[in-house]
Amino acid sequence: MTTIIATPPAARPDALLWLDLETTGLHTGARILETGLRCTSMDAREEIARLTLIHHITAGDLISMEIDAMRMHMDNGLLAACETMGATEDDAAADITGFITTLAVTHRLHPAGTNPQFDLTRLLDFLALQDPDLHQAVTTCLHYRRLDLTAIRLLLQAAGHNPYAGDPSTRHRVDDCLDRDIHDYRRYLSLIPPARRRDTGSHEQGL
Repeated sequence: MTTIIATPPAARPDALLWLDLETTGLHTGARILETGLRCTSMDAREEIARLTLIHHITAGDLISMEIDAMRMHMDNGLLAACETMGATEDDAAADITGFITTLAVTHRLHPAGTNPQFDLTRLLDFLALQDPDLHQAVTTCLHYRRLDLTAIRLLLQAAGHNPYAGDPSTRHRVDDCLDRDIHDYRRYLSLIPPARRRDTGSHEQGL
């Protein structure tokens, strides 16, 4: 049974909600094959919770699948896993909603990832198709300020850094992608000098 928190409490510590989706393509209406959610502290040194969810699909769902996505997910075994196991759409929506709303009771959640806007839009669209109430519940739990690793990588490139140096390889499975994103984020943080006293005033006014 999914517990939906209508209005999360105001006084909560900030946390990052990392998300990654594997889908049947980049087009609108592409099916979600795998959902990865991971909640960490703001410096990503502490993992608070994680959810890895394979979505069940049928052969009919593959008709509109993009060729590149099909090849990639045949090679990494995800398509086979989706066809032989995985959660139904209703169960997946309930699990995702329950995971996020439960975390929102104790933390203020900032979506994070390589392209959080893309993944979050797809995830919310999926929830809306299953039940508009689930879509609303999750939307209420997420802060509007997001951590976009692509923006950070572009910033580092502009400053002369190579943000992709030493990146671990990924099989295009959600756990691999989130491992890479969190690894990179920690490394990027190490490039920023520690805050001085004058930099550590309250940040609430800007949030």
